[in-house]
Amino acid sequence: MRELPISFSQEELHGIFDGTRTQFRYVIDAPNESHLQYQVGDMLWIRERWMYTDGAYIHRFGNDDLDTPGMKWRSPADMVRAAARLFLKVTDVRIQRLQDITPQEAIAEGSYLIKCSCNRRNAGITIRGKLHPQQVCYKCGIEISHLWDGHHERAEHTWDANPWVAANTFQKIEP
Repeated sequence: MRELPISFSQEELHGIFDGTRTQFRYVIDAPNESHLQYQVGDMLWIRERWMYTDGAYIHRFGNDDLDTPGMKWRSPADMVRAAARLFLKVTDVRIQRLQDITPQEAIAEGSYLIKCSCNRRNAGITIRGKLHPQQVCYKCGIEISHLWDGHHERAEHTWDANPWVAANTFQKIEP
């Protein structure tokens, strides 16, 4: 088993902490296991905004009341393993095309499925309770593409390019 660091956005951390997010994907160059960053059994420790004060590690996420002028939050990139409070165990790794994501996987990625206006299929058009009215139908890939493209600007990594991805399923491990 390897221990590796990983970073998530604040919105992604919400889903991990509340247990609704259990998957993440990243682009790979080719459908080949040698391109995988993570393997089943790997333990990932999450890097997040943090500080060390009064002999203790304090984490930015979940401590909004501590967000006052003068607070010196450190970058997740600077986080040391000893400061980690959240760990994920990789339980499955699959190689697939991005657009092959299922509605259940979209939920595990952090989308919440509701009926789309065309009633063809369930649509993930709300994210953490925030409505994205311009997003119409999951079948067309619109909602998940909005989420994906918001994090992947390179043309060859966009939803429309349909790149190869590593789909990682994990379980949260309490320290």
